Amino acid sequence: MATTKEQNINIVQNGVNEFIKGNIPGMLDACADDIVWTTSLNPDVPFAKTYKGKTAAGQFFKDLGSNVDFSEFSPGKYYGDDDMVFVKTHQAATVKKPAKNMIMRC
Repeated sequence: MATTKEQNINIVQNGVNEFIKGNIPGMLDACADDIVWTTSLNPDVPFAKTYKGKTAAGQFFKDLGSNVDFSEFSPGKYYGDDDMVFVKTHQAATVKKPAKNMIMRC
């Protein structure tokens, strides 16, 4: 029987696969209703804020898509600890409209 850590990693892997396919609603289906989606906070990046709840998390992906074109997004290793999962990814993207002093660190 899988541990909670393994179950959580599997849930995140499925969500990431849905993201890669462009199925954001499918990805969000794997998330809890009270999800808190946070990125590195940077006032020069329009999508760099905290989004609370599934609807808001969906807005993150709309905001991201309005500002960034990904040419690559590859998940690497998944790390789990209790109820948290971290995914190491490789990403390549182009910013559609760079903001003044905008630096993205992923």
